Amino acid sequence: MSFALALAVAGTLVAATIATSAFARTEPERAATGASRTERALARSAAQVTSLPKVGLFAGGVLGERFHLLSVDVRPRRRAVIFAALTNSCDFASGDGVVDVVRSSGLRVTSRGTVVYERARQTIADADSFGLSGRRIVTTVISAKFVAPGRVRATARVRSRFVDRRGRTVGNCDTGTVAWRALRVPGRIVPGAELPSGSSKTYYGASAQRLPLVARRAADGTLELALAWRLRCIPGAKTRQTRVQGLAATNGVFRATKRITEPAASVRDEPVVTFRHSVAAAVGERGLTGRWRIDATVRRPDGTRTKCSTGANRLRAAAW
Repeated sequence: MSFALALAVAGTLVAATIATSAFARTEPERAATGASRTERALARSAAQVTSLPKVGLFAGGVLGERFHLLSVDVRPRRRAVIFAALTNSCDFASGDGVVDVVRSSGLRVTSRGTVVYERARQTIADADSFGLSGRRIVTTVISAKFVAPGRVRATARVRSRFVDRRGRTVGNCDTGTVAWRALRVPGRIVPGAELPSGSSKTYYGASAQRLPLVARRAADGTLELALAWRLRCIPGAKTRQTRVQGLAATNGVFRATKRITEPAASVRDEPVVTFRHSVAAAVGERGLTGRWRIDATVRRPDGTRTKCSTGANRLRAAAW
């Protein structure tokens, strides 16, 4: 069993036994006004859905060499909020693996059951998060389509170009086109019958914090689980994502406990944060239930300490 970490610290990508992605930036919320060209094109090409989505949270993502977590929160009057945490691939070492977080509200659900967020060539002054100086020019496109009641298929991409004070390009990052899935998060779910030996299944859902998760029970019987989470007391990015891999079941329950200190080596005049992750999950033919509790202790240079916790942070996910 291992936890995977991609953490930007002072411009350096740090790998450790347990892994949590520190988000480089959170895009400001944007109220959509009118349909973009991408939205119109998607609406024209989309197959007719059986019904428009009901109000509720649809959450999930995709697992792979890089993992991505996304959700669409459908509100009354066909409005929606999109949340995405997308991992970058960069042509310079310090930026590789840094995560972009996008949250946009006021988006419109079209009559064809599509939701699109598009922002072209946005200038963001956060290049230092990637270990570079200068500014970042970002283009983001996220599109989602409700293909059936309770189901979403979608794509997302964030591309970044870094320029110095003279306007010269000094680096590029690209998440690539991420194809992802999401399911309506159930109010209550029973995992169901035990999966047959040698079979695999993927689950999509959210935590009690209403942040997305995706999990996969592999054919070898182990579990991989990725979750976005939020803690208010920690320095830097408050919303992060963590993946745990290779969990084995004991009496039908997958468990893991791990402690990590960030930064791994003490940095003078910087706060030191100790995280304790405690994961437990049960899976079956129908879904996944469990909890992922994260407790943090922040120790500041002056000796003061602050503690915060996600609480039990219950997990609910359905099988696709």
